[in-house]
Amino acid sequence: MTEEHTQYTVSGLLIENELLRERVEALRKTADGFTDASNNHWDSQNRRIKELEATVARLEADNRRLRKLDAMPLDAIERYHAYTHYDVHAANDAGYTTQQFDMDDAAIGAWLEVVTHD
Repeated sequence: MTEEHTQYTVSGLLIENELLRERVEALRKTADGFTDASNNHWDSQNRRIKELEATVARLEADNRRLRKLDAMPLDAIERYHAYTHYDVHAANDAGYTTQQFDMDDAAIGAWLEVVTHD
């Protein structure tokens, strides 16, 4: 039986070694590129999730505020405002002038107009 021997030259081994290095480097870059793209995608998704959570929190706060507004007896306030008149004696005793009453009356009327007439 004879044995076959493969002869390698140093330059052949260097070339083969260099090709293997290039392949490994290309695979590493691909893996790193995928990891970078994947991380960027996850970062983007996490930012979007935080934005949506902030929006939900704001909407829930608005909802709580609107529920309180719905519970306000606006009809009663509107009737009370419409039929309340300036009491000169009580106002003078309290230091509440007719100018203050007129300004308050106008402010309340404007607010009721906005709230009751969408």
